[in-house]
Amino acid sequence: MDRTARGTFARGKPGRPRGARHKTTLAIEALLDGEAEELTRVGSLASCRASKG
Repeated sequence: MDRTARGTFARGKPGRPRGARHKTTLAIEALLDGEAEELTRVGSLASCRASKG
């Protein structure tokens, strides 16, 4: 890690590469993998019920 003379991190050096994801995000995606269709269907049904009443 590059640091300045004052001990702070140099400008323009992000901690994570652009597009990198946290381990928790990867774990949740793995759990939800294959369930997107059902979650979308349930969300659509809830939306229809909310608009009717």
